Formats: sequence, C-alpha cells, structure tokens
Amino acid sequence: MAINATPPTAREPITRDLILDNASVLLKQNGVSGFRLKDLAERLNVTIPNLYRYFADRESIIQATYVRSQGWDAEFLCGALNAVSASLTPDSNFTDTIAEFWPMLLTEAAHEQRNVRFKALAALHDGVQQLETPGSINEVHAATTQLFRQAQVHGLIDASINPEALSLCIRSMILGMVLRDFGDNVHVSDDELTSLVARFYQSVVTK
Repeated sequence: MAINATPPTAREPITRDLILDNASVLLKQNGVSGFRLKDLAERLNVTIPNLYRYFADRESIIQATYVRSQGWDAEFLCGALNAVSASLTPDSNFTDTIAEFWPMLLTEAAHEQRNVRFKALAALHDGVQQLETPGSINEVHAATTQLFRQAQVHGLIDASINPEALSLCIRSMILGMVLRDFGDNVHVSDDELTSLVARFYQSVVTK
C-alpha cells in the first residue's frame, strides 16, 4: 500500500515545556534529583534549541510509531551495550571502546529503524493496533546503566557521576535517533548525531 506521510489522527506539537516536564518526571521517578536538561546541554556544549531538535516531533508519532518500532532497535542496542559492558577491564580504554562501538551501533540501528518505521506506519494505516516488539527502551535504559556502573567499577569514568542519570541521557538520545526522519522539524543526519554522542562521552570519560 502507499504510505501517507501524515498519520490519520490529529497531531499535537511537543513543546519545550512538555519536554522539560516529562524529563523532570522521568528523572524523579528514577530517583535522580538536581539534574536538568539545561545542565546536560551545557555539559555537551550545545545550545538548548539545538538539543530540542532531537525531540521536535509530534505526539501521535511517538505514540503510534515509536512505541511499536523501538523494540527491534532496543533488542540490538541491548545486545551491543551488554557485550561492551561484559568486556570491560581495568585496562580498557573506554574512550576508544565507545569510539569504535557507537558508529557501528548508529549505522545498524538506522537501517533497522527505517525498515521497522515504515512497517509500523503501514500497520497503523491498516488499523493494526498491536505489533510484536522484541525489546524495549526500558531494557536499553537498564543496559546503559549497567555499562556505566561497570565502567565506574573499573575506574574508567568519574565515580561521582550518576550511572542512572547518564543512562537517561542515552535513553533520550535513542528517542531522538528513533524519531529521526519523522515530523516537520526533524532533519538530523547520522554525522550530527554521532558528533553529539561523541561530545557526550568526551564530557564524562575520565581524562
């Protein structure tokens, strides 16, 4: 069938305030306090408007497409993250490990996302309400938290950094990555996303 780029339901923009409110609730639910999206932007040396580009999508796309399609990406992401976590030793070069691992992860995830998204959108237009999702973003969150905890155990990143907060940052980046190519204002290239993630890791890895 031909896929119409406009979902059949009314779309409500995700605003700056909504992003901040949701981020605040999510952080509090996970026991993380004193952590703001603005702080993350400053740590990454990116402006607030540029950071919001990664979330500038429509609520109906998140509900109808992201929730269904992210399972395939989550399964792959969890496998990669768990493999990296299990392979860490006190002698590991965490920066090099991430530098080699992340571009591959982005490339693979991008291929998976494009296939899955179109299938999910087609199913939505066909009235299909349930699709199998082998993984979940919560599993990715758990895997990234474990990765950072292991890195701290081996002295590879600053012990004062909260692994849960870092994982939530990655979770947000994955959200932006999965939603890429959707919506009126999302035009984020692989290079841009890779650059953002690289700056994130450079800001937290022990110098």
